[in-house]
Amino acid sequence: MKKFLNIFTFLFVLVLSLSVFGCGEKSKNSDEGEKIEMSESYSKARNEFNKVTGILLPKLEKLEVSEYPYNEGDKSYCLDIISGENLNFQQYESFLKFFDEKLSSWEKTGPTTEGEYTNVNYNSANGDWIGVTWDATNNAIYINTMMK
Repeated sequence: MKKFLNIFTFLFVLVLSLSVFGCGEKSKNSDEGEKIEMSESYSKARNEFNKVTGILLPKLEKLEVSEYPYNEGDKSYCLDIISGENLNFQQYESFLKFFDEKLSSWEKTGPTTEGEYTNVNYNSANGDWIGVTWDATNNAIYINTMMK
């Protein structure tokens, strides 16, 4: 019985260790997990947004983004997600959850709704601003930023 208890304890500790240290199944949203097929336009906008804000947006499949000119060193950036298989209000809410986590020390205002637009704004203590808007008429998500 004691031998069985020792083996059971060993297996329990092993499984617990693997789950704590990330050796188990990878998340489908993980950068290291399942292969994500991002559109070229979203991938480009994701990288440019990161250059302006220091925030790397999540890898998401098949979202198409309108191109805006970007110049190295810009302090503002617009990202208009205009189409995609999963582009809906729930996708907008997933962006809000992402920003809620990334910008937890920033002041959040909203959501507010005006006509077809639902807006949430994030403001940092030093004056940085990120706005996330859902356009219900065009089924689009607009992410705008102004960094100080």
